[in-house]
Amino acid sequence: MIREAKLSDYRAIRKMLGHGVTEGALKPRSRWDIARNLRNFVVAENEGHIFGMASITIYDKRIAEIRSVYVSPAHRKNGTAKELIHKVMKKPKKVTTVFAITTTPHLFEADGYQGTQGERHILFKNT
Repeated sequence: MIREAKLSDYRAIRKMLGHGVTEGALKPRSRWDIARNLRNFVVAENEGHIFGMASITIYDKRIAEIRSVYVSPAHRKNGTAKELIHKVMKKPKKVTTVFAITTTPHLFEADGYQGTQGERHILFKNT
């Protein structure tokens, strides 16, 4: 199940973020940044176990960034990351451009994102 994050998910989100940083898939985020932006996270959960997350940062009425997309290795390859991205995209109401800086561009390209090539891809999509 994909749902909005709640306060009790903080530790699981922090732990997954640490795994993502170790794997080189995510950039570090401070404890304060996670706590302050918890309302911008969605999580994937099964029987009380949090195994995936994504967040969105809305910069203004026109632009937002999808951040911290992570699914634990045991739950990958089943579409969870795309479900997380779709759910988190429902948060902004009138954003016209969304971008993601990612090492996994295939998650975004199938949904129409376009961007740069390199170690980290920057992908944009007009909504």
